[in-house]
Amino acid sequence: QLRAWNEAQIKAKKEKEEAEKATDAMWANHMLEADLLRCDYADKEADMYRQRQMETAEYNLAQKELQDKLKAEQEARDAMDAVTEIQAQLNSGFLSEDPALTRSFVDPNRVRVDHFKGLTDAQRQAIFDERARQVEEQKRREAEEKELNKKIDDMTMHWNKVAMVQEHEVERRRAELRKELGATHREQATAKTLHYTHLYNDMYVNKIDDDFFNRFGTDHR
Repeated sequence: QLRAWNEAQIKAKKEKEEAEKATDAMWANHMLEADLLRCDYADKEADMYRQRQMETAEYNLAQKELQDKLKAEQEARDAMDAVTEIQAQLNSGFLSEDPALTRSFVDPNRVRVDHFKGLTDAQRQAIFDERARQVEEQKRREAEEKELNKKIDDMTMHWNKVAMVQEHEVERRRAELRKELGATHREQATAKTLHYTHLYNDMYVNKIDDDFFNRFGTDHR
């Protein structure tokens, strides 16, 4: 009877050890699956973020092209209006000193001296020079504004590229850290398994369970 009881105790101990090993292995597998799932979700999130960045960049590029096109069309219209205005002024009686403006409304044969401005060639040339200077000044201001906008666009594009590179570097470092963390977890799970295996198989081979002490004072018949 003692031998049977001892064999039953040994069998129960082995079953308990096997159950603990299975539980530890199941827990290690569960943690490994959780780590892999987190890494997979992180990679998907990074892909979605990069896709959004690409879509945003494409949208911004399309908007910039549209703005440049509208700006070019507006500049063409402004230039045409300026040419039309200059031509109208050149053909007007103010600059050409049309003699018809000097005729009297009462008597067409009478010349109204007070209707004639009497500009000299130097004064007329000064008017032409001033208008030409204004046109050149307007062109210069538009060129400076265009150059400033180009510098601003180039600077914005540069910092966008810098930000994108930094974000890619952060994502790469996070991926490396996730891999290192997964490797650390796997090493810890392996060390734990080896530790319990050494305890139960090498050090505590004849360990007495609590059931042995609970049998004192009870009837075993």
